[in-house]
Amino acid sequence: MFERPGFPAKVGRWRPQTAENPTFYQIPYRTLVPQHGPSNLLVAGRMIDADEAAHGAIRVMVNMDQVGEAAGVAAYLSLNTGRPARHVCAEQLRRALADGESVVI
Repeated sequence: MFERPGFPAKVGRWRPQTAENPTFYQIPYRTLVPQHGPSNLLVAGRMIDADEAAHGAIRVMVNMDQVGEAAGVAAYLSLNTGRPARHVCAEQLRRALADGESVVI
């Protein structure tokens, strides 16, 4: 249930119901990469791009720690491959995080 003072309570799901309903969510790499501006800029922290409901779930410390780690690894991959951070391959980023023993689902 989602409640805001002065607004009616909302009951809903963060994604449509399916035959298999995961108990986790993922934060896409694109939320760290601004659409406009420098191609090597990554935005990690509570200024992450997300809608209001998603932001309420991802802004907690443990998630922000993981987002910061992902941004750091993405910066490393950008430097190592010579590609702008905006063009780091998300799959390569997930592999690098997993290789570093981060929990990646």
